[in-house]
Amino acid sequence: MKLIQIRYIIIVISVLGSMIVGVICLFQTDIKSLIAYSSVCHIGIVLRGIIRINFLRSFGSLLLILGHGLCSSGLFCLGNI
Repeated sequence: MKLIQIRYIIIVISVLGSMIVGVICLFQTDIKSLIAYSSVCHIGIVLRGIIRINFLRSFGSLLLILGHGLCSSGLFCLGNI
């Protein structure tokens, strides 16, 4: 397989994974599991940005990782209260 074909397969898998996990998030009642599933969904979005080799997409993925790390750690702290 060519590298381009493998990249598109990974992108399709990450899109489907993000959509499935997003639907799972809708039915969560526990706040900790909701935060964990949303983290998995965000990682799928980041993976799509990294796989597409472009400066703006990679920079956007980096910003998403940074913002998500700050927000999700705060949400986990609040979820324990």
